Amino acid sequence: MKPKGRQKLTFSRQILLLISLPVLTQIVFLFALNSSFHSLEDSYEKEAMASEFLSDMVKFLSDLMNCVSAKVVYHISREERDAQIFDRSYRLLLSQVAPLREKQHRQSRSKQEAEAFDGLMQTLDQSFAQGESAVLSQSQLDTARALLQTRRTLISVNRLYVDLLQDMQNQRRANSSAKLQARHNLLNLITLTFVLNILFLALALVYFNRVTNKKFAQLKNNIISLGLNKPLPSKISGSDEMAELDQILHQTSSVLKQAREQEQALVENALDVILSLDKSMRINRINPAGTRLWQLTEEELLGRSLASLIFEKDRDYLHANLANLNKTNNECSFEIRLESPQGPIDTAFNVRFSDELQTYFCVARDVSKAKELERMRADFMAMISHDLRSPLTSLNLTLEMLETGRLGELPEKAKSRLSRASQSAAHLVELVNDLLELEKFEVTGINLHISKTESQTLIEQALALVREQAEASRIRLEARGNNYPVECDPQRIVRVLTNLLTNAIKFSGPGEIVQVITEAGKDSIRIIVSDRGKGIAPDKLGMIFEKYKQIVDESQSDQKGSGLGLPICKAIVEAHGGKIGVKSQVGLGSQFWFTLYMAGN
Repeated sequence: MKPKGRQKLTFSRQILLLISLPVLTQIVFLFALNSSFHSLEDSYEKEAMASEFLSDMVKFLSDLMNCVSAKVVYHISREERDAQIFDRSYRLLLSQVAPLREKQHRQSRSKQEAEAFDGLMQTLDQSFAQGESAVLSQSQLDTARALLQTRRTLISVNRLYVDLLQDMQNQRRANSSAKLQARHNLLNLITLTFVLNILFLALALVYFNRVTNKKFAQLKNNIISLGLNKPLPSKISGSDEMAELDQILHQTSSVLKQAREQEQALVENALDVILSLDKSMRINRINPAGTRLWQLTEEELLGRSLASLIFEKDRDYLHANLANLNKTNNECSFEIRLESPQGPIDTAFNVRFSDELQTYFCVARDVSKAKELERMRADFMAMISHDLRSPLTSLNLTLEMLETGRLGELPEKAKSRLSRASQSAAHLVELVNDLLELEKFEVTGINLHISKTESQTLIEQALALVREQAEASRIRLEARGNNYPVECDPQRIVRVLTNLLTNAIKFSGPGEIVQVITEAGKDSIRIIVSDRGKGIAPDKLGMIFEKYKQIVDESQSDQKGSGLGLPICKAIVEAHGGKIGVKSQVGLGSQFWFTLYMAGN
């Protein structure tokens, strides 16, 4: 459990924070800039409105003067044409009053200014109305009064115009000051934003230089050390991503260190000689087994040519194998003799060449004892073949001659003992023949004489060979299934069938049936030898094809075998590329089967 308290920011969050600060500054800058622009636009809008109002007011005053002039002329001339000119001037003036009043209300900064303008318009209306009345009454006094009223109105309009001009000038000065202030604020804002960005950049550079760059340098050194098989120099503290990555590197370093120690222990404690050679076949690494074999120190062996440690007659063979290794394949195996203080040592070499490292990696195993055992087994088999089989064969012939009476008649009791002796001698001859045949299979392989034949022919030959044995045991033989063309060594396959039938007869009771069944597959046939004997226990099925293993039946202790018949069958079937197996159930019998390829497959 981590202690509660202030949590440190991860590396990615630190980066996001450093990026977000300038972004936030830019957002504030944009808002402030927008406000400054609005203020500036407002100033320009007010100035435009004031200019427009002033222009309209000048036009209004001009039209007013024209209208007054037309009125005066009309009062003097009393002509219809002057009346029409005055009327048009007056109507044009009236059309300007409402828009001008609206603009003046928007432009006015106080209620008094708006009321003064409205009062001026009313006075102007009254003056024109009084003038109309004087024209209609044609009174000199009324005319004089109307002209006097018009003069006063003009003076009021002129005074308003002067006030308006003064006010417009003041407003323009205020707008100019506002624009200058807005520009100044904008410049200050841009300068402040620039300074803040520079400050944030400087802080980020300082932070990365003092914290992040240091962590990156530590991480880089740890990765380099890991690649060079060296201890990691430092550990990054903290809980950010780089610290977690560094922790993974340290864990990986520990695992690799442990694996290297185990590998080194495996090499150093190996009984086989493990060494590596450079391109010139000089030793550059060797394990303790090599120093023990040659009774030399590691320093004495390093840099030494392997050929100098090889039996002189095998050196050319060594060079030939290693030279072919470069040309054909990266791996090879061969046997050579090594020189040692104890004399030549037979060794089996397994060599692999690395193109990338330009190095030979070798494992040499001492096979002297295995060779000696092989020679002893060969001598033993030769002894059995010459010193045991020949006397047994002669003994078996002599017993057969005595049993048949060719050397004279014998008493019944002697005949009974002679029969048992003859059976034992025949069993010994069979055992020796099976042993020699299986040994030959393992050493030299099985020499097959393949020919095309019929499955039914093979079965009939095998049945004929065991029929006498079956009749003696009162066992009935049957063959079922179709006939199929096969390619095989007929003599060997008949041997397999004979062995399987002999076993089936041996372990079947009187009156039982032994069947040979032929089934066809896609490209092969399956031949099954089925009996109804006592069957085989499940725990015995796994070892039934092993050498010297027999399934003992206590009720048939007189049935003897060599324990080699089924291994011989297995070797023959597998030499044909087929398979052999058994299905059995205690109390229901057994089915031994094997497969053969059909002709053409």
